[in-house]
Amino acid sequence: MKINRINYELYFVAYLDNNLSRGDMLELMAFLAQNPDLEEELNLVKDIKLEPETICFDAKNSLKKKNEEIEISKEKFDELCIGKIENTLNKEEKILLEKHIKLNPELEKEFKLFELTILQPDLSVEFTSKESLKRIELTT
Repeated sequence: MKINRINYELYFVAYLDNNLSRGDMLELMAFLAQNPDLEEELNLVKDIKLEPETICFDAKNSLKKKNEEIEISKEKFDELCIGKIENTLNKEEKILLEKHIKLNPELEKEFKLFELTILQPDLSVEFTSKESLKRIELTT
């Protein structure tokens, strides 16, 4: 790309950031020799140095959510309830679920409904015609 009055700012920024190749640097110097007004503009910008402002924020802890304030989505709550019933939760998840139920007592009822979904087989019932379930191979 050839430097001109439309794109010279890109070259200025690259020059100030030391990102110009040797060829581009020579092209920029030749362009500035032909355009002394732009050379003056570059010299003005070259002397500007920005220093980062030191900011100290003392209330960092106020930005953090406390454990009691952690919100659990409906889907995550359902997942945790199922995990508790199936005994697949790790220790942190169990604690999270218990805290969430303590903070939201209305969810206790919903958790109890999940517990009611567990089915226990009636082992006293026995199917006596097991032989009728077996396939018989037909020969032709």
